[in-house]
Amino acid sequence: MLEIGTSANSVAVAGLTHLTYRSRLDPRPLSTPGLSLGSGEIAFVILANAVVIASVAHDSTFEEAFPLRKNTDRFLGLSMPSYHPSATATIETLSLLTSSPSIFSVSVSPPQGHRLVARGTEGYKTRRLQTRIEQAVFFGTNEAQNPLAFDLQPDLEGDLAVAAIAVSSGILASSSVNMPLILDLRAQLADRVHRAKALIEYINVNGLLGKLPQHARRQLSWDAERLAAAVALWHNQNARLGSGSSILSDAILQYMDEIGEGFGEDPLRLFFRTKVSGLGNVLEEVTRRAEAVAESTQASAEEKSMHLREANEAVLLALNAVARHRKETSSHYGLDSSSIPSEPWSSRPLLLDSLQWHFEATDGLLRERVRELGARVDEEPARFGRRSRRSRQS
Repeated sequence: MLEIGTSANSVAVAGLTHLTYRSRLDPRPLSTPGLSLGSGEIAFVILANAVVIASVAHDSTFEEAFPLRKNTDRFLGLSMPSYHPSATATIETLSLLTSSPSIFSVSVSPPQGHRLVARGTEGYKTRRLQTRIEQAVFFGTNEAQNPLAFDLQPDLEGDLAVAAIAVSSGILASSSVNMPLILDLRAQLADRVHRAKALIEYINVNGLLGKLPQHARRQLSWDAERLAAAVALWHNQNARLGSGSSILSDAILQYMDEIGEGFGEDPLRLFFRTKVSGLGNVLEEVTRRAEAVAESTQASAEEKSMHLREANEAVLLALNAVARHRKETSSHYGLDSSSIPSEPWSSRPLLLDSLQWHFEATDGLLRERVRELGARVDEEPARFGRRSRRSRQS
């Protein structure tokens, strides 16, 4: 790209910007490259099969290319830029028409030109890699809606483990700037599960799994496990809304108070949206509350049974969801079962002790109820979460 300067009697080249992206010559008609310049420091170079975004600031080498997914697709037209003066740090947008046919917009919200520079440092390379992965996870999962490909370029550098974990953490905590605003919590959780799945699929499709160390693969898997467990727990909790508090909701509210997030209109929903990373702490609190009721001399056998059943349900829902996720996705993450460099979040000593306590407490309570009720214990299966002998035989 040439920057032309003019004087009273001459025209001279004032600057030159080289693009690193290379594209083959396209013999089809109307395949001449196009250039769109807005009022800022961003230029859009439109090739037959790709759009390249580049900075024209003198001290910046920023460049990002987005090719089309299909070789048979091509760009047919583009919108005209606005040349009217605008506020600082405006969003540069270009609308494009493809032969698919589809119309979509590419938007860039650049900071000051000199802030785009920081090239060459490891942090810059990793941030760029993270941005590319985020683009693929949030905008590249639906081919019908977005014809652009987000494949990684061969020259793209950076720490893959750091970038992938950062993207996964953003999904887990709903903190990514690209996270869509979804008010319905069930749909929002399902969307995050979808993004976590898209992340590991993108890594596999680009042949990067072998470059991702085991500790990073496990962290990605553990984040996805927490989301799977959160979905199961929210479905259960949502079914109970309006029927009073539960041992799970009380444990969540206790956790939110401890981390200073207990204020606001609905800390329960806030937990499922942004604090699922603390799910292990919540399950431990569920057990502590069940233990307190079981050891209370004031609680009746019926109260102990009810609280223990609720606690069992919450813990088993979460851990069964984790087990299903591991069984269904272990090959996707390429996990090495013979090497466990760190402790899974669901296998912390406190949680393992909790499982043991739940088993022993349930066994003890059932024995106590049999002594109290005798044969009638099989006539009230709903209270104990069991089917009767007659129903099992039938």
